[in-house]
Amino acid sequence: MAWHYISINDSESRARRQFVLDQTARWWAAFAQRRTEIEVGLMSTATDLDAGSFDSQVERVLPVSSDLAGWMNKQIASIDPRLHWEFGQDAGGQFYLTITAGDCLRLRPMVHSVVAAAPKVPGWVFLGHRPPIQPFWAVRATRQRTGLNAIAPTVLSRLGSNNRIDMIFKMKMARDDEASAVVLASGLAEAILGEEAFVRWVGEIDVEPLDCGPASDTYLGLSQLRLTVTGLIHTLTNSLPDHPLHAQEPPRKWPSFKYTPTPSADYPRQDDLTIGRSIVPAIRAAALGEGPGRPPKSPFYSTSFSRVGETFCYLKIDLPSLSTEQRRARKYKIEDRVDAVLRAAGTGCVIGSGTGSRYIYIDLAVTDLRHALAGLAPALRPLGLPERTWLLFYDTEMADEYIGVSSSSGAPPPVPAGAAEFPRRPIARATPAPELETSSTADLLPNELLF
Repeated sequence: MAWHYISINDSESRARRQFVLDQTARWWAAFAQRRTEIEVGLMSTATDLDAGSFDSQVERVLPVSSDLAGWMNKQIASIDPRLHWEFGQDAGGQFYLTITAGDCLRLRPMVHSVVAAAPKVPGWVFLGHRPPIQPFWAVRATRQRTGLNAIAPTVLSRLGSNNRIDMIFKMKMARDDEASAVVLASGLAEAILGEEAFVRWVGEIDVEPLDCGPASDTYLGLSQLRLTVTGLIHTLTNSLPDHPLHAQEPPRKWPSFKYTPTPSADYPRQDDLTIGRSIVPAIRAAALGEGPGRPPKSPFYSTSFSRVGETFCYLKIDLPSLSTEQRRARKYKIEDRVDAVLRAAGTGCVIGSGTGSRYIYIDLAVTDLRHALAGLAPALRPLGLPERTWLLFYDTEMADEYIGVSSSSGAPPPVPAGAAEFPRRPIARATPAPELETSSTADLLPNELLF
């Protein structure tokens, strides 16, 4: 659902947004009424978990009673049934409550608003994504979420394609049940790195049996995974230009592409593309995949390709009555005008364009969206653009967002359900009552791989 940008004529979306805001207010009021009871239950669980030799000053998930789990399921589902939740404790001893969209990344703009509406409560932190937790507790949390046990896994992390970090987990399960091993590996990576880093930076996750692949001494224990990935993220970020794309001269010859789309009555995203060009083809590949019908394998975030705050977006202009050549000629005229306006204002530039069997597309890198739109509006008006013209976003979380050229633009062809989802592991809605089998949990990983 659109959240940030809703047309004044889109009464349905406005009503849906207001419903969520109203339900959110009711939810936080209900939480405030039951907070003391929740704290007592979490404190009891934390005390039980701390019995023995475990360090209480760590990040971890805290299971809850079946009664509280049922109540939380009902409360959070009243906002949106696709949301998930989880209680935990951070390294400072504060309790946290995570409300997350899980794999449904298009819900994240809404989730940010839900969390932002949380009351200020001493001793509590409210989050829109699962935080990282210590490896020992990550193993336990992953077992609760997936039903799978991790037996002494090690991991090799390395730079992959599309500015992402690939991982290979070496584990016993990989020999007999590779599919489950991938689910387990993904769950461990997400728990140790935290949901935000996992979604934004992790690429391919593979698994190998203990006696296969590179030498075992090239793999690291889970205790080193977060630090290793953080270092690789810094390497990727520091490799990006320290200036925006509009601060450099465009190439004389732009890399081009050509596709053969499947005919359809209408096309979401850029699914009717036939020919185009781009000065940053790697960004196009990461955001849109290898062409119509071949979507990307991972979510796209502008921050993975720009360290100066650029947003990668595009104009989509409906010209069904023109021939392909007429569309291309119209595209170049609009492209030149848009690029000149953005560069003159220092707010962005054109980074590519394409001609489809129905639409034309102008790809943009924008450093200041509000000022860029303020400059583009008067510049585009004399060009007589059709009402069905929109500014759309490459970022996966913005899959449902659009800005029409006018209040009568209507909505663009919707992105198919699931197109903004990249499921790699099941996410449990609730954390059931704790199973305090200390000895069996401790057997899951040897200490030298943990701390």
